Amino acid sequence: MKLILFSVLAATVCWAAKIEPSCDSGYIEYNPPPFFSGNDLIELYPDGYNGNTPVVFPTNYNCTYRINVPQGQYAEVVMTIITTGTTFSLPLVTVTDSLGRTENILSANKEFFYFMSTGGNITLATVMTNSSFAFSIHWRQYPSTFKPNSIQLNQSDTEPQVISYCHPNLTLVTAQSRVSALVIPTSTPEFSSLLRGIVFYDGPNWNSTYLGTAKQLSESGNQLVSSGNQLTIQTLFEQDCSDTHILLQEYENTKNLNNLKGVACSSLLSGDCQGVLDNSKGLSAFVTYLNGDFGYETVTSLSGNGTLDVYIGGVTANKKNLIASYPIDNSAIRLPQSFNGNARTYVLNGANARATINFTLLYTASEKSQMGRKGFIVSNHYTEKTLQWASAKISAPENTPTKFSIVIRTADVTKSSQFNITVSNGDSAAYGQSFSAYNLPAMNQVIQVVGDTLLVEFDSKDDLSNGIYIDFELLKASSNRISLFVTVLMCFFIIFH
Repeated sequence: MKLILFSVLAATVCWAAKIEPSCDSGYIEYNPPPFFSGNDLIELYPDGYNGNTPVVFPTNYNCTYRINVPQGQYAEVVMTIITTGTTFSLPLVTVTDSLGRTENILSANKEFFYFMSTGGNITLATVMTNSSFAFSIHWRQYPSTFKPNSIQLNQSDTEPQVISYCHPNLTLVTAQSRVSALVIPTSTPEFSSLLRGIVFYDGPNWNSTYLGTAKQLSESGNQLVSSGNQLTIQTLFEQDCSDTHILLQEYENTKNLNNLKGVACSSLLSGDCQGVLDNSKGLSAFVTYLNGDFGYETVTSLSGNGTLDVYIGGVTANKKNLIASYPIDNSAIRLPQSFNGNARTYVLNGANARATINFTLLYTASEKSQMGRKGFIVSNHYTEKTLQWASAKISAPENTPTKFSIVIRTADVTKSSQFNITVSNGDSAAYGQSFSAYNLPAMNQVIQVVGDTLLVEFDSKDDLSNGIYIDFELLKASSNRISLFVTVLMCFFIIFH
């Protein structure tokens, strides 16, 4: 028995001794060699790590790895940490960047971390776990010349400028006052580590003050604001495409928002996505973004209190693109409501108000209706002179005679535009109109048609247009006949409230 126990202890000592270089002083320091002049130096830890299979560490192993980064360089670290046996909820690794910000890591499979000048620390504490751990360090130099893409922000902009990342990128953003940057986070988990490789500098180039990463910005739940009128954004990774988007706005338009965050929603989800706004510390808002120009986002329910303003695009000081305003405790009759286009901004008004907004990207979500429903159909870039598109289908409640009340408020029908409104009743068309530059629709005229489905299609094709805005309402109809009547009701154009 003594011989067996001695053998086990000896094996343990030998196994623990394999972790080289040793960490007897509690830390190990890494520096690029003084002759380093390229991007080809990669260092592996620990000894014996081949870049694929991590090395098993003993329990209660503690070490801090200091990675030094000179000016003009950055370090790319690829880390793996795997625990076996008992599930452990405490972080085994803590990563600290040059700003003193920390990130706790429970597990990682070749995840990327980036250390800017002057570097940072990786702290390992295996505690009572059987952990496999390894990392590689790849020091890289900035290019010899600074050649960024350029973006100009103006206070008159209604749409945010957007940077989407699929490859290394360098962008210099210039605003009239200051730059507001916001992250729409990835909805794909395997891309989340790549957010560490999108970095911000507070000024005109990468020698300006380092502000942090897109991952840190996303987790902060707020906007990043430059101290001056310029912000530099750099992508460091060379991996597969990330579905992350950086939205850029003129700070004069966002400065009244105490909290502004990006919310992601995936078209793969069958249910609702959700955004929560809380005004306990001031005015709050969130932005959503669709990469395609022909998508829908449909608000399905609101709960809480206060008033919700919805902007097509970004929030603006002059509210030019404010498209809807909802008293949250009296909004059910106005939902579901679809919004087209790329970006939408939801702003909660009311002191100490709190609201939950449920929305979905499912195309069919806007079709279902209750009697009395009120809503609107608007093109994807309404209020802007650009290419415009809209498509909507509204269905009446099942087995309920319904009258659709339609009012065309605005329709900029150009030479190439196609604009159709159809109300069907069963298999037959109860109403159908195709408008063109030679057959313009009448504005502010009430059209009431009994049917079960309303279809609206608008496409400006290659022409620039201000788009369309149509109000609709579902009214109870007589069940013993089908009627069609048009009532002319000239009225002032009022944005839907």
